[in-house]
Amino acid sequence: MRACAGAGAWWFVALVATSCSRAEPGAVRQQTAATLPEGVVALVGDQRVARATVERIVRARSVSPQDARDAAIRDALLAAAARADLAGFGLVASAERSTLARALLEQLQRQARARPVTDAEVADMTARRWAELDRPVSARTAHVVARVEKPEDDAPARALAERFARELADVTDPDEFVERAKEVPAGSVKVVAERLPPVTADGRVVQVNVPAGAPTPTFDRAYARAANALRAVGDKSPVTKSDFGYHVILLEERMEAKRVPLERRRELLADEIMDNRARRMEEQLLEQARSIHPVEVRRAAADLTARVRVRR
Repeated sequence: MRACAGAGAWWFVALVATSCSRAEPGAVRQQTAATLPEGVVALVGDQRVARATVERIVRARSVSPQDARDAAIRDALLAAAARADLAGFGLVASAERSTLARALLEQLQRQARARPVTDAEVADMTARRWAELDRPVSARTAHVVARVEKPEDDAPARALAERFARELADVTDPDEFVERAKEVPAGSVKVVAERLPPVTADGRVVQVNVPAGAPTPTFDRAYARAANALRAVGDKSPVTKSDFGYHVILLEERMEAKRVPLERRRELLADEIMDNRARRMEEQLLEQARSIHPVEVRRAAADLTARVRVRR
């Protein structure tokens, strides 16, 4: 990466100062075999990514040739950014791409950890990990629903749900509730009876051991409110209308709220927050590097490495 003329600041200042770039951003260009030297699968600026490099990555990491090629291109981009900007850290210009890239990533980690974790960062990560760190009261339930799939289903579905309420009034076990609901004659109305995971009053489904930031499934709000209005295990709701039909709901478990104090969340989330900082800085750096160093990929790159054996 070229630094601004006369600038003494470190690489991140050069990164965000878009006036430093003299090249227009461009997408990766696919090239025919004739436009790249023999044995070269990609060009990153004036750097060549050789087939042998890709083969070495395939064998070392047990990844596909395409993933290996992309990793080599990423290292080349980071190395291009690092050559000038890391000179002050004792690296020589002849260092290999992987060494330069690794050194730059280590420096990103140091920069990410140089500042304390902020309240805003804790709040953002807590929102992603709410089920573990900031969970409101929730209800685990079993239910039976008489489905309303077209307008003429409404009256018979409601009547059937009222029958469920009468015939299941004495049932408190969720498995028995589901089985006995399935035995009630439904006629032409479609019926679903099942046990469900915990849900909060605002409809969020409580899940654990899922990646941070993974989408949160939701239930119909009317169902979620009715489920959370139940107080004692074995209690049942009156007939409840949702967008799916008419429900009778049995409370299987009432889960109390879990609120982890701010400072404890700060401790628990610090490493993840700082890793995310470094990852965002790396993404910004790669984006800037691509705008300065054009990437050309040989169309036949996958073919060139197709015979490389991947370890399993």
